[in-house]
Order: sequence, then structure tokens, then C-alpha cells
Amino acid sequence: MTTRVVIHFTGEDLDDVLAFSRIKADVKKMMREGHELIIIHGGEIQFDRALKKRNWDAAKHTPPETLALRDETILELTKNFVSKLSDDLVPALALAAKDLGMVQIAASGDEPPHIVKVKAELLVAHLQKKVVPVISPLVRDGDGRSRMMTSEVIAAKLSAALGADMLIYVSETPKILGEGKPLEKLSEADAAEKNIIVPEAARAAWQSLREGTKQAFITTLSGMEKILLQSQPAPTELILMESI
Repeated sequence: MTTRVVIHFTGEDLDDVLAFSRIKADVKKMMREGHELIIIHGGEIQFDRALKKRNWDAAKHTPPETLALRDETILELTKNFVSKLSDDLVPALALAAKDLGMVQIAASGDEPPHIVKVKAELLVAHLQKKVVPVISPLVRDGDGRSRMMTSEVIAAKLSAALGADMLIYVSETPKILGEGKPLEKLSEADAAEKNIIVPEAARAAWQSLREGTKQAFITTLSGMEKILLQSQPAPTELILMESI
């Protein structure tokens, strides 16, 4: 049975040579097993490096210069990811969230943008052709300005719009701990009751579950492999109901 999966990788994941090679191999295996994959990635670390390489201080350079460098850096990361997948004979397509109005946002002044509409049908057409969309977090506001939105939120909204079977946030650093160990499952209510600190990805995942995603996880690369390639459980699954 085909499983539709939205996977989020951080910029750090894609910056690590060994992790990147492993990700490529995993994507190829997952496609071979019939999964439909949509990949969203961050890129903050790559943008910071590009600034340092030019000895730029983002606060001291004009917005057009800084924003142009940001877009160039993030889009290059997406294209490089797709190129490496293509080298392994995995059909993939480089996209930005702003392409063809796929993710539409509203923004006011300097306030963070928020998503108001997602055109999931644009991705479904690619999935039906067995193509892996690789999506950068670049969006466009109502004034036509390019913005970089939180990639974890974009992943959650796309997953919900697609009615994805799984939303998986991959991070090699354990993000949700209980007594020093990754928690197997966590609900929003339990997190609040037990004062568990959770990353933004967890909050985005809970909202995504409410809006149509069937399962959501924050896990390591090994955890992703267990879930998708070995059909085994791995921590941490985000759930809506309170754990028993």
C-alpha cells in the first residue's frame, strides 16, 4: 500500500556529508518500496555561512543584498539536493514554497508571515508521476516580496493539506526528552501538564494532526529508517489524545 510521507530535514542534516549520503540512500529505498515522498528542508546554517564568507553583518547590509543572498543560498541547497538524488536515479524536482502559489501567506509589516492557503494539488500531480518534490521554505507575501518562513511550519501545513499518512521531522539531536531519554509518545496536554519543553516542530505537528495529518514524529535518521523501512516504532510520536 502506498504511504504518503512528508519529511522535514534541517540544514544541519544536509550539511553533514555522511548524513546526506545516508539520506540519499534512504530516499531511494523508500521510493523503491512505494512510498510517496515530499521533502521540505531548512537552510539557516547555510545562509549564516554565506554571510560569514562575505564578512557581512545582516544588520548592516541593505535588505535587498541580504535577501538576495539568502534566496540564492537556499535555492542552491535545494538544487544540490535534487541533483544528488538524480545522480542516484531518483526522479526529484526542486521547488520553493512560493512556486505557482503553492503556499500562500499573509503578512503585515515586520510581523512573521502566516500561511492562509496551500495548493496541495500541485504536489499531487508530481507524486502521481513518482517524482519527489524537494521544497525550500521561500514564500512570497502579498506585496510580491520573497520571505523565508519557518520550514517546520511549511512541512506541517503541506502535510495536512495532502492528508499525509506521516509527517516526520528528522533531527540527530533528541528534541523531546523525559528523564534524559527520548519519549515514545507525547500529547500536547501531557507536555503542558508535565512542563515538557518542546520545539516548534512539535507544536506545528500537533496542529497538523488536527488539520488532517494521520501520524507525526520527531525522530532521528535511524528512527526514520525504523518507521519507514522496517515498519517499527521509534520515538517520539506526537499524538492528540493524552497518553494512558
